Amino acid sequence: MVLEAVDCCFIFCNRRVNSHDWQSNQSHNTKLLMRKPGYEEPGVFITGGLQMLQTLLVSGYKAHELGIFSDNHEGVYYIKKALEQRITSLIDEGLEWVLISGQPGVEMWTAEVIFDLQLEYPNLKLAVLTPFLEQETRWKENVQEKYQEILLNADFVDSVSRKPYESPQQLRVKNQFLVQKSDAILLLYDEEKDGSPKYYLDAAKQKQEMDNSYEIFYITAYDLDVLVQDEQWNRNE
Repeated sequence: MVLEAVDCCFIFCNRRVNSHDWQSNQSHNTKLLMRKPGYEEPGVFITGGLQMLQTLLVSGYKAHELGIFSDNHEGVYYIKKALEQRITSLIDEGLEWVLISGQPGVEMWTAEVIFDLQLEYPNLKLAVLTPFLEQETRWKENVQEKYQEILLNADFVDSVSRKPYESPQQLRVKNQFLVQKSDAILLLYDEEKDGSPKYYLDAAKQKQEMDNSYEIFYITAYDLDVLVQDEQWNRNE
């Protein structure tokens, strides 16, 4: 089956970023920090007295965790399709920012989905907050090139730690920071299939215990299977 390499669940979470927390000291790492012309910091979106979902954190398995080693893998198409459908549905609820840390796999595919959606929804913005400086150093050259292109086209880019990699603590801080700066989280993750997204999920569940408005959304392997069947059905019509 096409998606045997993508036998996993997806979770979406989303939460708000306070505008002052997005401010960065521009005296540090000016190469990394980037804002597009016309950039506006995210603020609180209130309608009818209710705070609405504005900033969505998206993550999931890294490509190799899914057994995907090429963007030409058919599973990538369905993953991006699922991401697009869920993100589009949230735009009507006030979604303005999508937040990623820039790692290969689901996060990079998310960035590509956002760039496509911006053609129809120009107010939708992408923020990339990396865990530390030069995280791409050990990645393959083609992945580094794709990463640099994402940074170039993102609406906001900065690093949680203003140092190169020193310890796993930087990753833990990144997980907690990005969850705190979002209104909800979307994860491609199956709790029965261990992998890197579990650390985001742990941080999201902790936040949800303190803030019951924080949402965790799942896109499951079943959802992907439905997409595959729908596509095959449409092709056969």
